[in-house]
This record gives sequence, structure tokens and C-alpha cells, in this order.
Amino acid sequence: MNIRLIYVISPYRDKRVWKIGSNIIAALWIALQILLDRNCRACGYFPVVPQANTPFFDDAAPGEYFLAGTMEIMRRCDEAIVGDWWQDSTGCCAEYTEAELRGMKVWHSLADLKRHCANQLFGDDDV
Repeated sequence: MNIRLIYVISPYRDKRVWKIGSNIIAALWIALQILLDRNCRACGYFPVVPQANTPFFDDAAPGEYFLAGTMEIMRRCDEAIVGDWWQDSTGCCAEYTEAELRGMKVWHSLADLKRHCANQLFGDDDV
């Protein structure tokens, strides 16, 4: 099977700890939906969730360190998918811009990704 790493571009940081937790759950939900979809799995999609990589480690190192690390993780992925409210996050906007500059496919919805996978497996892909 050809694995395609798909990076979840979704907010993480916030001043409120409860909102950080909510952001992590939102990113994990996107990943779970990809994993639960048999067509996405058959197409080889495997989600990469940076929000869950070092959760609540904010005080362990400077913010720039985490941003550089997650940007490098994204560069090693094949594609990306954006979560809700990504445009409100400076980190997400930087990741989105970098993904586009690198020519990565960026999915704007789970529905589009799922439709693409179904079309790849069962018919023409017009997405």
C-alpha cells in the first residue's frame, strides 16, 4: 500500500487552556474521520496531527521552536487538510501558504477528500 501522509492544518494555540484542549480534539476528530473512512484508508491516507504531538508542552520551549518543528513535519507530508477556523490562526495561515508554495494538495473539507477517494477507487476523479 502506498501511504500518503496528510497533515491536519488546524488551530492549536490560545490563551485559554480549555480552548487548546478543544483545538486538539477538533484536529483529532478530522484525523479520526479520515481513519474511519475505508476509501481514505484504501487510498493510503494516514493523518498527521501536530496538535497531538506535544500537547500542553507550551512552556517547555519557545513558541517559535514548536512552529518550526511542526512546519518541518508538514513539509515531509504529501498533502494537507484544513480544519475549521484555520484562517483565524497565524500558524495555520503560515502552514497553508507553505503547503501551497510547495505544491501540496490542500483539501478544504473532509467531504471533498472522501469524494476524491471514492472516485479514485470506483470512478473518474473530477475533484
